[in-house]
Amino acid sequence: GKIWSPLEGFTWRTNFGTQYRNSRYGSYYGNNFSNPLGHSAYAANTAYNDHDQHLSWTLENLLYYNKTFNKIHSVGLTLMQSAEYSRSEGLEVRAFNCTFPTALWYSVGNSDLTRDTPGSSFSTQSRASYMARFNYSLMNRYLLTATGRWDGASMLAVGNKWDFFPSVALAWKMNEEAFLKNVKEIDQLKLRLSYGRTGNQSINTLAALAMMSKKYYSFNTAQGTTGSPIINMGVIPGTIGSDKLRWETTDQYNVGVDLSLFNSRVNFTADLYYKYTTDLLITEQLPGISGYQSVVRNIGSVVNKGLELNLGTVNMNTKNFTWTSDLNISFNKNRVKNIGSGDRIPIT
Repeated sequence: GKIWSPLEGFTWRTNFGTQYRNSRYGSYYGNNFSNPLGHSAYAANTAYNDHDQHLSWTLENLLYYNKTFNKIHSVGLTLMQSAEYSRSEGLEVRAFNCTFPTALWYSVGNSDLTRDTPGSSFSTQSRASYMARFNYSLMNRYLLTATGRWDGASMLAVGNKWDFFPSVALAWKMNEEAFLKNVKEIDQLKLRLSYGRTGNQSINTLAALAMMSKKYYSFNTAQGTTGSPIINMGVIPGTIGSDKLRWETTDQYNVGVDLSLFNSRVNFTADLYYKYTTDLLITEQLPGISGYQSVVRNIGSVVNKGLELNLGTVNMNTKNFTWTSDLNISFNKNRVKNIGSGDRIPIT
C-alpha cells in the first residue's frame, strides 16, 4: 500500500507465499507375489512405508518511486529485498517377513528386524537477493534502465555464495523525433541496446561439501575362527567437495529494433544477440583410480550468438472475422570454447 503520504510518488508492496506438502506412501507384497524381477525389495511378504514433508516460502519487499519533473523528465526507482527458504525431510523403512500380512505396511516393527532397512533424509536451502533499478525517460523519447542485483545462494561454497549481476538498457524512440513525427504510417520505430549479466546456481544442495557414505564389512567371526562373520558398519569418503564452487554467469549483449506500421497492422522486430557463459556448473567424471565417480565444478565456457526476426501482420480485421499472420526466423550458432582441464566434454 501507500506509505509516507507526505512523500508523493512512493509506494510499498510486500509479497509472501508459502507451500507445504505432506505425503505418505505404502506398499505390501503378499505371500503369493511371484517377484518377476527377482529384486529383494519386492520379495513376497515385504512392506514399505515412506513419509515425506516439504515446506517452502518466499518473501519480497518492494519500494517504488515515480516522479515527473518539468513535464519532460520521468524518473522511476525500484528497490527490492527477497528471501527464499525450503526444507525437506523424509523417513522410510522396508520390512521383510512381516508377521501380520493383514496389517499391510502399518506394522513394520513386527518383522525380521535383522533385515529391516530404515532410512531418513533431510535438506535445506535458501536464497536471498537485493536489487535496485533506475529508470529515466527524457521527453518519452530517450530511455535508460540500469539495474544491479546482489544474489546469494546457500548451495555454493563458503566465500562464493554471493555475486553481483548488473544490467543496463538504452532505447531511442525515433518516431518521436521531428523528422519522423509527421509520418503517419509509422506508429513506432525504436532502437534498443542492452547488456546484462545473469547467474545460475541450480545444483544439488550439498554439492559443495565432501560427504561420507556408510559401508558394511566383515570383521572376525562370532566364534573365533568358525561360525558366521560379524557384520559391522563404518563410513568412507563418498563424494569430493568443491570449496571453490561459485555462480555460473552469462553476459549477454543485445541490439534490437521495433517497427510498427499502419495503425499496428504490420509489426516487425529484429534482435541481434551475443551470449557468453563462463564457470559452467558441470558434473565432471573422475578416473576410477581416484576412488570417486564425479565432482561438481565450475569448468568450461560457451558462446551463443544469433539473429532473430519476427514479422506479424493483421491481414483482415472485421466484426466477425480476424486474420493474422506471423513469420519467425532465427539464425543461431553455439560454440564450446573451453571444456576445462580434460580432453572430453563432461556429461551432466
